[in-house]
Amino acid sequence: MSHSLLDYLKVKDVEFLSDKEISSYSYIGIGAKARLTVFPKNDIELISVIRACVQFGERYKLVGNMTNILPPDTYFDGVIIKNTKNDSYFLAEDKIIISSGSSFIPLLRKLMNENIGGFEALSGIPGSVGGMIYNNAGAYGSEISDNLIYADLYFVRDNLTRRLYKDELNFSYRNSLVKKEGAVVLSAAFKRINKDKDRILGEIYEYKTKRELSQPTRERSLGSVFCRHDGTPVSKLIYELGLSGFRVGDAEISKKHAGFIINIKNATAKDYLSVVEYIKRKIEDFYGFVPTEEIEVLT
Repeated sequence: MSHSLLDYLKVKDVEFLSDKEISSYSYIGIGAKARLTVFPKNDIELISVIRACVQFGERYKLVGNMTNILPPDTYFDGVIIKNTKNDSYFLAEDKIIISSGSSFIPLLRKLMNENIGGFEALSGIPGSVGGMIYNNAGAYGSEISDNLIYADLYFVRDNLTRRLYKDELNFSYRNSLVKKEGAVVLSAAFKRINKDKDRILGEIYEYKTKRELSQPTRERSLGSVFCRHDGTPVSKLIYELGLSGFRVGDAEISKKHAGFIINIKNATAKDYLSVVEYIKRKIEDFYGFVPTEEIEVLT
């Protein structure tokens, strides 16, 4: 019988690392060590690790590619469950079933080679499928929920799995029932949109060109920091206030796109959050509201 999570992981032969630097796998390159980082390889292992964390009273955080999560500067005395090895997909006649840990950009390349499209506008988003559904990620007027049919979820509080269809998932701008309920995406089914590979490639190239011209794609960031306010991009207001290039330590408001805070070299979470708070104060002073963060801060 296992007497700790560590015992459990060893007995069940679940891959894990002790005291691994979060910065080594966080998208922005920030973060101190986590006591345990666990790498489940399928749905069964993912659920079992979460259940074990609950059973042993372990603090845990489920992550994918960590493209919009700001890790802490201090030791994370808990468990990071990194769901990126659960990355299979299955093609049916009318749909594609994708595991939640699938990294979106490599996945699209594989689907393109099968002459399957429908995600071209989202092709520059570096998240995992589970995280994108959780946040209802979007770009250029498209959202991940557009072609979704259903998602298979694990509800931690109730210890049960359920299949919910798109209209049951309450998608809205950067939000979903998954996020509100703290549910875990196991896999998702999307409409199969058959499309010529060359056409897909052409559209992806167009979006890539737009993105590279307007966003700091070669810099380390967490993407757009703030949600739109009443339909207006907060980045526009930041730019109008002349805040582009404002910097604390190595965290800087991008000169290319004011909605991004980039890690110039060795930024800390403290640096990043200092820039966020500065922006919020300036927006409130000049425009009378406090912008809502799109990023998630891990403490």
